[in-house]
Amino acid sequence: MVFRTYLIVLLLLMGVYTEVMAVDTRLTEMQQLLGKGEAEVAFARLQTMQSVHEGELDYDLLLAQAALLTGRENIALFVLERVLILQPRLYQARLLMANAYARLGRPGLAKSELRIVLSGKSIHPELRKQAESMIAQLSTAESTNRLDVYLAMGFGYDSNANTSTSSQTFLGFNLSPESIATPSMSEMLNLGLSWQQRLASNSVFYTKVDWRTNLFPQASFVNNEISRYSVGWQKPRLYAVEYQGTSVNVTGMADRSGSHNDMHLYGVMYTGTKRQSNVNLRIGQQRYLPGEDIKDVTQYSVGGQFSLSDWRKNTYLVTTISQDVAILPTSPYGRNTAGVDIRTIVKTMNPFTVGIGAGVLYSEYRGLFFGLGRQDRQSSLNVGFHTKRWTNWELGLDLAYTDTWSSIALYDYTRFTLGLTFKRNYQR
Repeated sequence: MVFRTYLIVLLLLMGVYTEVMAVDTRLTEMQQLLGKGEAEVAFARLQTMQSVHEGELDYDLLLAQAALLTGRENIALFVLERVLILQPRLYQARLLMANAYARLGRPGLAKSELRIVLSGKSIHPELRKQAESMIAQLSTAESTNRLDVYLAMGFGYDSNANTSTSSQTFLGFNLSPESIATPSMSEMLNLGLSWQQRLASNSVFYTKVDWRTNLFPQASFVNNEISRYSVGWQKPRLYAVEYQGTSVNVTGMADRSGSHNDMHLYGVMYTGTKRQSNVNLRIGQQRYLPGEDIKDVTQYSVGGQFSLSDWRKNTYLVTTISQDVAILPTSPYGRNTAGVDIRTIVKTMNPFTVGIGAGVLYSEYRGLFFGLGRQDRQSSLNVGFHTKRWTNWELGLDLAYTDTWSSIALYDYTRFTLGLTFKRNYQR
């Protein structure tokens, strides 16, 4: 949500609160640049002055406004927190902070700041008017329904598409050439849409449908069509310094080999200005077509996530412990798993973001495969580049690489995918 008009008005009100700006004529020049709409130039120059003026009220307010006008909301929050620690009744700073929260998609925190402004007794009439108007717009936005439509295209590579060994022999048997591990490359097409319907001020229903197909795979045994669905409900509660909420999400997946159904329970969440932690509980079930039902399992998992944000990046650490219970008593596919994943999303030149992530997953199966115990170790790397340069449009380029080692060579493989995504958002 963009509140650029409010920022421009705030610039005109700078004189109400900044009486000593003339101490440094360069700060006056920066204010003039902002008034002319040259926020990017002003921000760059203000950064060069940081070592001299950091912590000064006039400088911090100008830097926060320049950061907001150039799409650097996290920088603005960092600076404004410093201001409000020293001057908690500086309502202009709270308006700017509300603006930053609104742009970051956190309307509850934005409205909390605005209510503090409206509770002030000596507030400037124009600032009060802005606060009232922003609260009205945020309330309207909270009732907005949203539709996202996306298209993804790309290609993938699998070094062991038919789940076999690269050796000519296995357990003393000679394999035919077509039974040896076969790589496959394929072009992918992915279509999907998601819908969010707000039922009340603190209750949201959402659904998502996704379809993917592999075009012209080199190996005919590669699954060439997958469909997914997701239906969920969320009831968040927003406060000034924390977010607690509960949601229920039911997902499903079907392909040529079977289906996958999940129920995802999500709760016990705490969010502060810079830190967020939560616990995920998940129950799911994988079922395959007759003849492959030996793979059927019920899945239970618990995971934790901790995130840390600063002025230009968000870092996430995710840990997961899970157990797959085989549905058939004779199935070897029951297993215990443990994994850790770390991701960092860096905001570069607005509106571009770069994300990179790496993870490790270890699995130990409780049954025997060909009379042998099985342990798998999977390493993954993900890199993505996304931009929202155009209104209601998002463009993304993503690379995913996975390498799996197994104590049984049949299950060794290397896989990577490269995809280009176009996403269009509709709101009403």
